[in-house]
Amino acid sequence: MPGPTGSNQHEEPIMSTQIQQAQFRFIAARHLSLSPLNVRKTTASSGIKQLADLIVAEGALQNLDVYECPQGAGKTKTTHAVVAGGRRWRALQLLIKQKRILSNYAVPCLIVSHDRAVQISLAENSGVEPMHPADEFDAFRSLVDSGQSVEDVAARFGVTPLVVQRRLKLANVCPMFIALYREDAITLDHLLC
Repeated sequence: MPGPTGSNQHEEPIMSTQIQQAQFRFIAARHLSLSPLNVRKTTASSGIKQLADLIVAEGALQNLDVYECPQGAGKTKTTHAVVAGGRRWRALQLLIKQKRILSNYAVPCLIVSHDRAVQISLAENSGVEPMHPADEFDAFRSLVDSGQSVEDVAARFGVTPLVVQRRLKLANVCPMFIALYREDAITLDHLLC
């Protein structure tokens, strides 16, 4: 029966159809390779060690988006190519190389179609925005206030204890100045004075 706009109410929205076509699966890290369709080409290696430390501390919190490679890809003939989550894939490879995880580590993956791979990679990389430093100050303070040591927080987030101590000092700046910093009315240099 047509709805108020004249469309059939029983039709599924396009997005839910696409989600239904995608499958969520855990795939061993050794079966994953980086897709040449991944749109992030620049600065892809920055922060990999820190991300690896986070994966060790918390596990793989975000899934990778992959498509199947029926013929296999690369020298090892991997079965799935990572189109979104290349930095996470690099961090997992580093952890395997360092023998901090096994090559059969189960990685959460969303299986997508090869046809949509570039679109998905672009969408994921376009929507990424780094956390505001003031949010990081507050998060570090919250962790330390909950009983974690400065050293534990530093190890968990791949930074030095000195970095955590500096962030904690900034977290104790007058809340009015932090609010101005969040609104870009003052800079980090102003907070450091």
